[in-house]
Amino acid sequence: MVAFGRGGWKPFVRVLGVLAILAAGGSGAENARDPHPAQPNLLLATTTTLGDSGLLRALIRGFQAQTGYRVTALTGSAARAVALTQQGEVDALLVMVDAHPVVQNRINPTDGLAGPVVLTDDFVLVGPAADPAHLAHLPLLAALRTIAATGTTWVSRHDGSDANGFELTLWDQAMGRDVQYEGWYISTHQDGDPTLREADRRQAYTLSTGAGYRAAQRRLHLQALITDDPLLSNPYQAITVSRQRRPQANLAGAYTWVAYLESPAGQGIIAAFGAAQYGQALFQPAPGAAP
Repeated sequence: MVAFGRGGWKPFVRVLGVLAILAAGGSGAENARDPHPAQPNLLLATTTTLGDSGLLRALIRGFQAQTGYRVTALTGSAARAVALTQQGEVDALLVMVDAHPVVQNRINPTDGLAGPVVLTDDFVLVGPAADPAHLAHLPLLAALRTIAATGTTWVSRHDGSDANGFELTLWDQAMGRDVQYEGWYISTHQDGDPTLREADRRQAYTLSTGAGYRAAQRRLHLQALITDDPLLSNPYQAITVSRQRRPQANLAGAYTWVAYLESPAGQGIIAAFGAAQYGQALFQPAPGAAP
């Protein structure tokens, strides 16, 4: 049985696998089917979205069929993942990169080696079907300015999560000021699903991860109004911790995992995850992947 922790950087219980990316020294593909790796234990840091959605569990189960690796995974914010990396406390991490300047600005070759995008989870701006502020088809930042100018109700998580941090970054780009305490801005101080329900109750606008919205869509009257703005792209990148930070880092496990994650099997799991339950996949595979 695979047990997953939730919040506060609590470890998953001995699940199998590791999310890591290729570091210098070889691909490790030759170890992809080795049932008895010399160093089977790995430590991973990642964000709550992958664990809570179940995608991490699905990927790990697939990886388990081919390898003997075991991992303890910690979930939390991207900033916390960076901190664990810099402290040399994990072997690898998987985080949303482009959406989070804290990751871009703080990860460097001394900390770890970043590889290609391995999956994406786009953000979406959702709102009532009537779209009273007429946001559909507007560029994202123009839509946010319209909400602020008209005082149309906006519902925010305001929970300190990566998704909330990304939202605030967008508001800063659009308005150049902190809008969190203006009268039209409502905070739930809860995670994505309760925030979507509150926006639905108020027939208001909000920002959601694509996976979160697609999973809840059947229970909501909210519509996805802006989905294809480049600013909403949310790629995940895997990072292997440098031996300078963690001398005992299990790089062989990292090499083995990336070979699986980028394989048709791994990409196929990502491309199909959630489709049977929700009628559409919750995540997208790596750009150009052909599962």
